[in-house]
Amino acid sequence: MRETVGTVLKEYSATPEDVQRVLLVGGSTFIPAVRRGLQEQFGEEKVSDAVDPMTAVAHGAAVEAGLLDTLDCPSGSCGAESIPVGSDACPDCATTLLGPATVDCPGCHVPAPELTSACPVCATDLSGLRADAPAAALAECGECGRDDNPATAAVCLDCDAQLDTGGLKCPGCSMVNAPGLSACSFCDGDFGTALPQQITAQDIGIQLADHTLEVLFPGGTPYPTPWQRIDHLMVRGAHGSSVSFTLWEGPHSRSAERNEFCGSYLDENPDGLRGDVPLALEVRIDADRTIGLRYRIGSGDLRSARLQRRTVSAVGRRAATLRNEYAEFLKTWEHALTHAERDALGEISADLAALGRGETAGRSIDGLLNSARETLELCRQARNAEVGAG
Repeated sequence: MRETVGTVLKEYSATPEDVQRVLLVGGSTFIPAVRRGLQEQFGEEKVSDAVDPMTAVAHGAAVEAGLLDTLDCPSGSCGAESIPVGSDACPDCATTLLGPATVDCPGCHVPAPELTSACPVCATDLSGLRADAPAAALAECGECGRDDNPATAAVCLDCDAQLDTGGLKCPGCSMVNAPGLSACSFCDGDFGTALPQQITAQDIGIQLADHTLEVLFPGGTPYPTPWQRIDHLMVRGAHGSSVSFTLWEGPHSRSAERNEFCGSYLDENPDGLRGDVPLALEVRIDADRTIGLRYRIGSGDLRSARLQRRTVSAVGRRAATLRNEYAEFLKTWEHALTHAERDALGEISADLAALGRGETAGRSIDGLLNSARETLELCRQARNAEVGAG
């Protein structure tokens, strides 16, 4: 803890005297030695537990949800923006905005995506389970008790009382406001909140061909960010057929892989790339830390990708590395593989690519990675045996 605090102060050229308050958040702040250490470093009067350390994060997430009035489509191939927060699906591509359907494991009760073959925690068979159909969303009136008001209704159909529409409740007059407001629409009282904006802790950059890091977002950048264009990038192809976009977060510019893995996306070019080709790249960070990419290679079509950064970094890093190995194998043995082999390897490759982008898997992540590694090794052995026999 002391080392971490010291590093933060050093990065921002600050001293303990410059800090006005230290807010204790998280279960570790209940440890007496942690509190004593902070009090010794900053002074007892500055260390505050004015909020519940165990519920502060949940409360903060609820406040930010109340301040949002629009969403962006989570599909990497769509890119629709400013969708009303009450929508169930994207109006452009019909991608659900309510999250994937889940089933509860009968063994350990951990939720898992529907159609998952086995529980990722206890390996219980889930193949026969299906998610319950979503129930119609209804709102109950707090005044008259009517409980079948449409969820989108602002007032009760019986008594015209204000219904909870999902925004923030005014601490002054108790008015429940519509989503997206930071001040009460009835009494104009300030909620004492700010629109959700966070700061990147460290540099976020893209790995170049020489394994150095090109910084896209310097540490301390507020997000969500607008789209910003990155110039002077080139794709240097020597009969290559793919371009890898791999992002890292951390202070190491000379060795990208020493940083924390943020996600990877592999662009396939069936016609190959030759010579130096300009790369037009635009990037942004969404409110949920998702990194958006829009790019054009040479005179090709404009394409997009989203790196969601939800998977544990070590898992995503392994998946991205293995995905690149699959791409190299498919390229090397392109004309020797049967249609069935190409389909099977392509399906595994797609699952690995999804993990590299930070998306969830439909089955155990460790099981997927182990199976993918074993399959690739078997295919390599088979092809090498064929070459030797020939």
